Amino acid sequence: MNSVNIIGRITKDVELRYLPANNTAVCSFSIAVDDGFGDNKKTYFFNCQAWTKTAENIVKFFSKGDLIGISGRLSTRDWEDKEGKKHSVTEIVVSDFTFCNGKKSDSGGQSRPQSQSTTHSDYPADPMDEDDELPF
Repeated sequence: MNSVNIIGRITKDVELRYLPANNTAVCSFSIAVDDGFGDNKKTYFFNCQAWTKTAENIVKFFSKGDLIGISGRLSTRDWEDKEGKKHSVTEIVVSDFTFCNGKKSDSGGQSRPQSQSTTHSDYPADPMDEDDELPF
């Protein structure tokens, strides 16, 4: 099974382009993912690519420094440059993403969506402390 799920910070602004052959949207970005704590903490950097509406939405809602959760698969591409030198890159092809930052405003005054994750603060500390009677 080829499946990747990680959360990390976008390392630079996301680049969006459209393929000339069929006008398909594709964006490229990298994320930094921390692993471990204290002196054992390491940061890993992963190149990512998203396509079509996923690419357009990532560009619309995320920028450098934002925390993003991504799901996708690993893909390796090989190519030859103009001098005939062979290159290879492994990257994450993003199929889904999650908002992990809190709500914030960008310079245009538009607010970005808040994380879809539910936090414990969304609920009363103890449901039995409510004054309402139980429905049964």
